Amino acid sequence: MRIPTGGRVYLGKFIWDIAIYQQQRQTSMTSKSTKPKTSAAPKAKNKKKESIDASQVTIIVAVLGLLGVIVGGVFTYWSVQTQVYAPIQATQTSQAFNLTQTAFILNANPPSITTNTPEIPTVLSPTETVITPPQPSINFLVPTVSDLNLVPTIYIGYLDIKTPETRSYTVKVSRRLTYLWTYLWCAKFSGTLDENISKMKFSFFVDDISIPESNFLVFKDPSAENWYCQKWTTMLSGWGSQPPTLSVIYEIPTPISDGVTTFPIGIYGHEIIVTYID
Repeated sequence: MRIPTGGRVYLGKFIWDIAIYQQQRQTSMTSKSTKPKTSAAPKAKNKKKESIDASQVTIIVAVLGLLGVIVGGVFTYWSVQTQVYAPIQATQTSQAFNLTQTAFILNANPPSITTNTPEIPTVLSPTETVITPPQPSINFLVPTVSDLNLVPTIYIGYLDIKTPETRSYTVKVSRRLTYLWTYLWCAKFSGTLDENISKMKFSFFVDDISIPESNFLVFKDPSAENWYCQKWTTMLSGWGSQPPTLSVIYEIPTPISDGVTTFPIGIYGHEIIVTYID
């Protein structure tokens, strides 16, 4: 326990006053004892008075000591209350401040966070070289029905190939004229023709350059011998300085029959070598 500084000063001064009083009292009694004795009666009377004064001093000292204890206890109690409750009050004040700060933070608007989206660098592709496919040395044009009767046809006596092979032919043309180029596949019956065509793959070339089927007029036409045929016909013009080579290639993936002959699996072809007459 701790007595406040003011209480200690007050109590020390009080005890100091008591000590000064006792010293003065003793000095007074000593001075009286040194005086000459005149008679016995007065001496007895003075002893009685001294005895009474000493007992009174003792009682006063005791009372003052009790008062000092009481005053010290009061100051001690006040000191304890100050030490115990003051920190509690300070703690409560701190907690209240923290709660206030927390409430302020919760009620405050959240800080704005700016997210920088990384820029994706643009990757420039190297300069691409555009390769122009080779063009055929002659022009192709889809004929009309009228063209079939007016435009001359390159006569090619196609042979009936019964096994996978390529046959070659030679034809002569004039560079100044336009010609029809025709190929056909025939079967004994109409249904057989449709079945054969659905299983076969036909391709057309000029100097090994593929010519799309869209450049051909495709139609069905009965032959003179009562066979059913499908024809591919295109118009050729603009002949170049070098005569071209025309090719027809068809692939048979599974054995087929035209109603008379059965054709084995394989690749079949016709090669037409063109020469100029002028």
